[in-house]
Amino acid sequence: MPRAGIPHNLTIFVVAGGRRMPRMNNNTPPPDEDARQRRALARFAAVQMVLQARQRGVPLYRALHEQTPTERFAKVAGSLRTLPADADLPRLLLMRLPRRVRKDATLALGGVLWEVPAHLRGLIVTVHFDPVHWSRVEIWWRERFIALARRCNKQLNSQTPSSNQYDASDPTDF
Repeated sequence: MPRAGIPHNLTIFVVAGGRRMPRMNNNTPPPDEDARQRRALARFAAVQMVLQARQRGVPLYRALHEQTPTERFAKVAGSLRTLPADADLPRLLLMRLPRRVRKDATLALGGVLWEVPAHLRGLIVTVHFDPVHWSRVEIWWRERFIALARRCNKQLNSQTPSSNQYDASDPTDF
């Protein structure tokens, strides 16, 4: 889309390193500028475009895309697929993250320890979960469902008796 006041076919020549480099308009940065500066200028140009559109009373979606959301959806509606009627939609929307199971058969997820089956120790599993409700945390390994994880009760785990029970009341009794 041509900018107002600048012909679309205007070519400006800029001297860069002793040779003439063609540029389409004054807003195009010369090729020897660094990438960070180009990104900053692009962000600035986008912000300016939005501000000018808002000042003219143009809706934001028109300023950015030149189409309404309905028009954009109508373009791609034919290529969208529908879900089968028997699809389990809540399960499809679960978040999936890889996690390594610790030696004590726990894994950390969302700042909480979760207990998993002990035979998964040391393996990297995929955890399927709803990050809002945390009602179901599924453990998957190699694309197969293994088990549901349980919240780890740290207090109960700390009270589990150890096999190294000894009486430390008198250190001289060896």
